[in-house]
Order: sequence, then C-alpha cells, then structure tokens
Amino acid sequence: MLIPLPKRTQDILYLSEKYQPIDTIKQAYHRWQEKIQKNLQNYYGPEWETGLKNAIEMEEKDVSKRRDEDATGNLKR
Repeated sequence: MLIPLPKRTQDILYLSEKYQPIDTIKQAYHRWQEKIQKNLQNYYGPEWETGLKNAIEMEEKDVSKRRDEDATGNLKR
C-alpha cells in the first residue's frame, strides 16, 4: 500500500503513526529479519532453526557424495 507523504518528510522509510520511522537501512534490515524469523517460527514451530541446520548438513553431505561420482552417477575409482 502506498501512502502519499508530505514533500518535507525526511524519513523515506516510514510505516505509520503506530511504528517508529526507519532512519537507516540497518534498522530496516533488522525489522525485516525479525519478521522473517517470526514467520518461520509460526509456520515451522519453535524448532525451525534446528531443522534448517539439519537440512544444510544433509545438503552438504549430498554435495560431497556427488563429488565422488562421475557423470553417470557411479562412484569414481
């Protein structure tokens, strides 16, 4: 939703009267990061970080296995 702002407004990243204005990109990033983490926790539950770490570890193992295979999928000798 776009809200017209007066031309003399100094804060470009402004949400509403309810929220404090975002003055820096760092603040915007932290708010975005908090929102993403909250969404992940709501969707996947409180153990989402553990699940993510396990998925990354499994993917890394799969990649290392693929390095041991030739183009046909057979293990290199």
